Amino acid sequence: MFENNPMIQAFLELVKSKYSEDIGLVIAYGSSVTNTMHEKSDIDLVFIVKNDRGWECSRGFIFNDIGYDFFGMTVERLHGIINEFQPLISIVASGVLLWADSDEKVGHFKALQDRLNHLSETTSPMTYQTHIESVLDKMKVLVFDYDKADEAQQWHLQGQLLYHIMHYLQLINRNHYHYGMKRMKEESLAMALKPDNLEKIIDNLTLTLVGSETLHEYVTLLSDHFTSLQDQKVTSIKEFDGFYEEELSMWNKLYHSASKNDHVTTFMAATSLENELSYYRHQGWAITPLFESYRGNLLTLVTNAQKTQQQVLTIFDEQCHHPTKFESIEDVVAYIKG
Repeated sequence: MFENNPMIQAFLELVKSKYSEDIGLVIAYGSSVTNTMHEKSDIDLVFIVKNDRGWECSRGFIFNDIGYDFFGMTVERLHGIINEFQPLISIVASGVLLWADSDEKVGHFKALQDRLNHLSETTSPMTYQTHIESVLDKMKVLVFDYDKADEAQQWHLQGQLLYHIMHYLQLINRNHYHYGMKRMKEESLAMALKPDNLEKIIDNLTLTLVGSETLHEYVTLLSDHFTSLQDQKVTSIKEFDGFYEEELSMWNKLYHSASKNDHVTTFMAATSLENELSYYRHQGWAITPLFESYRGNLLTLVTNAQKTQQQVLTIFDEQCHHPTKFESIEDVVAYIKG
């Protein structure tokens, strides 16, 4: 697939011809790697910068109403993701290495990928104990915030709790989510270590406002689950650039999932979007909360998503900030090549 994709090939040509001394790795990940792409899926591409000049390779654009964001990170950031087994661990664990500046790094990447995919066999659930405790603390903060939140904010907080639950399960199982939010429920229930009633928790958080008392019960259940594992002593204002281009893929994911009547994926996509939009709302942007009047109705999420998308575009237009958009693949290739 990657050999025949003109955008990826254009980016690799850019790196090889102009930035071979500034970029260490180029990695593809996400749905293009897991064979779960749909008609509005983007291509996830990350590169590891070696110096300040490497950041010049960043590319954010829209093609065929799909937002693309080829972004960079430092090797220190990558090590942090690996050492803390952060949600973005799939970049390495499931990613496909498209380019490296040396054979040594190719070998290192393959060895690291093999180690990450066998952690559950070689380490104990307490390997990431400090990080697990940090995630549980974040859950407790959500319960506190929930009491003071309005209805729309409460839906968002329930979505955030689901993200924390995903991270918790990932850490105690030393196993990453191969398909991200697309098969979140399926992969969560397949985890070897998980609390009782997990399926009920996921369904309730996405379909009903559970209330602060129930939310507290869920967090307590997760804390008790972690304690039981310990007791068993088991061995073992942001810059505007790239914002809309990147989040357009999440809007598309929300619309696509809703059209398939996929409540969980739609809900998680809305939560991810709200994570970003809430920041800008706090900066004074007039953006409708995605979970306003939700009450488990997918059509409400779709309507709110369409409204927020138009609001963001209007704000960008008023501030004379326009997303980079192309109508032909030739123009995309020219843009990527610089």
